[in-house]
Amino acid sequence: DPHAARHVHIGGGWRKDALGLGMAHISGWKDVIRRSDDGREFVDRAPTYIVDFVLRVIPPMGGEIILSDVRHLVYDLSAHGFMITSVTLDSFQSSDSIQLFAAKGYKSSVISVDTTPVPYDMLKTALNEKRIRMYPYAPLQEELTFLQEDYSRGKRKIDHPPHKSKDISDALAAVTYTLSQQKLVEPLPILRSLPYSGDVWMEEQKQALLAGNTFAGGNTNLLPPFLLGSGGDDDDGSPWRP
Repeated sequence: DPHAARHVHIGGGWRKDALGLGMAHISGWKDVIRRSDDGREFVDRAPTYIVDFVLRVIPPMGGEIILSDVRHLVYDLSAHGFMITSVTLDSFQSSDSIQLFAAKGYKSSVISVDTTPVPYDMLKTALNEKRIRMYPYAPLQEELTFLQEDYSRGKRKIDHPPHKSKDISDALAAVTYTLSQQKLVEPLPILRSLPYSGDVWMEEQKQALLAGNTFAGGNTNLLPPFLLGSGGDDDDGSPWRP
């Protein structure tokens, strides 16, 4: 969807550790069955996500990742037509990158998935409810497989075992979490290129319909053909697409 607002997260290492990037957008909304504290089931409406890309950047032997190159990757994506409206970085990155992104017109801030397990909890729920569509990326699949809960410091944290990593999964969790929070407090972006002269604060279903979004009907999770590859849903419900 060329009209969808994208969010990018950059996090991870610099010299020794890899750096993880992720970009995603909300593609629609889905009715899901939730359970209240007293055990009663109810229907809730939750966002569905399409992951545009995830990437692991490995520092060169004896060198370091050049953050300016990473920033220019985001700028290039914007120049190629992706409507990136916000960028977050984890606490490792310097404030310089946040200021430089802000100067370019991006909403930019710090978000760390290590200080609270909420982003990962929301990611796990979205995966279980089949609200995320993405292409298969082996490094990310491996990281998600080995994630574990850690209570060693007196509070719950989602971490990786020794000799494993979670840089890319951190980026995915941060991206989906940030998108969900933005949609809770902000209206959907205006579809500037569409010939629509009505109220600019359109309700979600009308806007999705104007964008040709199949989620407007509430009964399909299909990706656009250029992302899907073979068409149709996976029989096993897997979010990974060929």
